[in-house]
Amino acid sequence: MDRVEVAVRRPQGPDEQLRVGTVLSRTGTLARVQWNDNGTVEENVRLGGENLLAVAGTRRHQFLMDLPALIERFTADPVAVVVELLRESSKGLKAQAIKELLIELGLEPAAVDRAWRGVQAKLSKRDDVRFRANTYRWVWPRPAEDVIDSPDSSAEVEPTAPPAEAGAKATGPETPAPIRKSSPRAADVAAAAEERARVLAERCERLERDLQSANDRAIRLRTTQERRLQIDVVRALAGLAAEIEEMVTGRATPEIIVERVRSLVAGQALHPIGTVGEEFGFDPALHEPLVGAPEPGTPVSVIRPGYLWTTPEEILLHKALVEQVRA
Repeated sequence: MDRVEVAVRRPQGPDEQLRVGTVLSRTGTLARVQWNDNGTVEENVRLGGENLLAVAGTRRHQFLMDLPALIERFTADPVAVVVELLRESSKGLKAQAIKELLIELGLEPAAVDRAWRGVQAKLSKRDDVRFRANTYRWVWPRPAEDVIDSPDSSAEVEPTAPPAEAGAKATGPETPAPIRKSSPRAADVAAAAEERARVLAERCERLERDLQSANDRAIRLRTTQERRLQIDVVRALAGLAAEIEEMVTGRATPEIIVERVRSLVAGQALHPIGTVGEEFGFDPALHEPLVGAPEPGTPVSVIRPGYLWTTPEEILLHKALVEQVRA
């Protein structure tokens, strides 16, 4: 059976509905999902939190789809719920992982804690659960690929006769069924493959976390730098406004105010393009005409100066507003 992965998004409010979608591709915890409620919509989602991953048809999938049924089953028989989850775990689960999984499926942490001591005691007495290295594993019955025929099974064996009806006499001896036993080598190979897959998955998740952390740091640094630049600009503007207000209140002449303003902006590497009333030959790279489109070199007069910023490269902040000089 194909392992079709699905994403289940839990409602985050009373007006939201449970959403289920098919996972089209997945890298670590980042998945491309096509939601079933609108088959044309695909979305990149981060698995975990409200978006949970499951294999279609598994108990985990069924529990995620019907939380009230899970709560009812866990209340009635918590051991059965835990065993069903262990059956779907290829490498077993530690006690803490089992409790975290139950909480992730939607059970209340307090309910899980209350039931766990009784669950733990009953798991240790079950024949189909093995507890080794602090890990619970489901071990019985074994899958077909984990058993092999006995060495003498190569001989032709007569099929076992069906049981005789009540009161009928058996016509011959029954042929014993082939003896099957677990293969240590097959189990070792499977365990080694599982371990390699686990290590690789952990490396991928660790790399993804490192990349996400680096990206978060870069965003924080850029935000801090932008904020500092904004503060510097506003501080300079506030200082300029205070200087002008002080000079106007002190009845300084316009010439003194202009000279003081230009002195202040010069400290920020700002250089004016002309002064009010100054005449130049029109330069479209530095001048903005008030009206029309003068030819380059046409005499123009500055109405409002522009500014260049040298940092150290030269950046044009504002062109000088000019009008054509009348003959």
